[in-house]
Amino acid sequence: MKYYRIGEFARMCGISVELLKHYDRKGLLRPAFRDESGIRYYADFQFVHLAEYYQLNQLGISLQNAKSLRESGSLADCLSQLTLAQTKIGREIQEKQEILRHLSDLREMLDKIQQKNCWSVEWWEGGFFFNKDQAARSEQKMARSLFDVWQRVLLDSGNGSMPEQTENLRSWGTILPLSAQETDIPMEPVPSGSCFVYYHSIPADYVSMNETAHLSNQVWNFEEPLMILAEHGLKPRGDLYQRRLCVTHEADGDKVQVLTRIPLQNGER
Repeated sequence: MKYYRIGEFARMCGISVELLKHYDRKGLLRPAFRDESGIRYYADFQFVHLAEYYQLNQLGISLQNAKSLRESGSLADCLSQLTLAQTKIGREIQEKQEILRHLSDLREMLDKIQQKNCWSVEWWEGGFFFNKDQAARSEQKMARSLFDVWQRVLLDSGNGSMPEQTENLRSWGTILPLSAQETDIPMEPVPSGSCFVYYHSIPADYVSMNETAHLSNQVWNFEEPLMILAEHGLKPRGDLYQRRLCVTHEADGDKVQVLTRIPLQNGER
């Protein structure tokens, strides 16, 4: 059997001396012995022990659980820990895929604004609208997502004009897909159908409140999308959904990039 000083052992393993000392303090990997000067020595078989810890940790098992498995864990214990780790990593992958999808969507929306390919009529599957208070109480993680914060505004159903902007006509929340299931909180349906989609930039308008600047209600104007609707003979269904995409600082002033979505009356394509 061959022994190595702590520094040599660390170099051969590609880790730091401090990490080995940390493993020693935690009782994960103690030196084979210490000499009279207190210098730590490790045996060659301990390369395998360190590799086992590294492998288990890379598989999503905590070092403390890895220690328990190495010291007294049965095959059943090992299978249980691996199953838990697999479930956890699978959940993390799903969350990363969701973030990746939102990144892709946001890039596409902002690219349309930059390229001035700003509006279209699309089929909307609809869903359910949760206001911000309902979303906060919901057990559905999707309803609390910061990626999908929408403003809902009621329009005059007679001619599609924007009513006077009062607080009771505006609400902030999120839109859940039709597949969402929620039993404790009543959901307001957003019917499917043709939908006017408009990507645009609006000059920012800031107001101060409690020493904090925020975007005023003047930012959320709908004159431009409503004008396009009128020019093309499209009639809104009496409501409007708007989502802020980002804020940019342009040479001619700050701009707010916005997605406006307006359901159209039946038959409009």
